[in-house]
Amino acid sequence: MTKPYASSCANKAASSSSNICRATNSARYTASIRRATSWRAGIGYLSEDRKGDGVFLDLPIAANISSLRLHQIARRFGIISRDRETLQAETLGKRLQLKARSVTQKVSDLSGGNQQKVALAKLLAVDPRVVFLDEPTRGVDVGAKAEIHLMLRGLAQKGVGIAVISSELPELIGLCDRVIVISEGRIAGELAGEDMTEPNIMTLASPLCPRGLARDRTARSARV
Repeated sequence: MTKPYASSCANKAASSSSNICRATNSARYTASIRRATSWRAGIGYLSEDRKGDGVFLDLPIAANISSLRLHQIARRFGIISRDRETLQAETLGKRLQLKARSVTQKVSDLSGGNQQKVALAKLLAVDPRVVFLDEPTRGVDVGAKAEIHLMLRGLAQKGVGIAVISSELPELIGLCDRVIVISEGRIAGELAGEDMTEPNIMTLASPLCPRGLARDRTARSARV
C-alpha cells in the first residue's frame, strides 16, 4: 500500500521540480527581455557584482566592450569585424585610461580598477542617455577611483543622466548634485547643496530619524 503513495509523492516532486525549472527559465527570459528593452531605450546599469555581472572574465577586453552592441562592429550577415571591435575597444580604453598590454588581453588578468573600467567601457559602447551605477568604485584603488569620477562628471556635462548607488558617503557628497536617502525600504529624505553632509545623511539613514525632521531637511534642500 505504501508504493502507490511513494510513487504519487515522486510524481508530485517531479511535477514541482518541472514547474520550478519553467518558472526559473521564464524569469531569466523576462529579465533578459527587460535588459534588452532598457538598452534600446538608452538606459544602462552597472552592477555592483563586477566579476559576476559586470564583465566576462575569460574573454578579451575587446570582446567584453563590444558584447552589448555587436551590430555596431558586424559586417554583412552578422559576421564580427575584428578590426572594428579592436578600434572600438582601443578608443574607449584610451578614453578611460585603461591600463593593459592590448585589447586582446583577458579581463581576468587585469587589476580590479581596470576590470571596472572595462565594465564602464562596455556601458559607454551603447551610448546611454541614463546610467545607474551600483557601487561604481568598490574594490578599486585611489587613482582608478579618481579617474572613474572624472569620467562620470564628463558624462554628466554632456547631458547623460547619472544615478549613483553607493555606501561611500564621501563619494556621494563629492560626486553628486543631490542625495536621496532610502531607509528601511522608504525614501527618508533628499539633500542638496550645503545640507549634503555625512551627519545629515546618516541621520536620515537611521531608522530612528523622525519623519518630521526628514521632511524639514528635504524641504530646505529643495529651496537650495
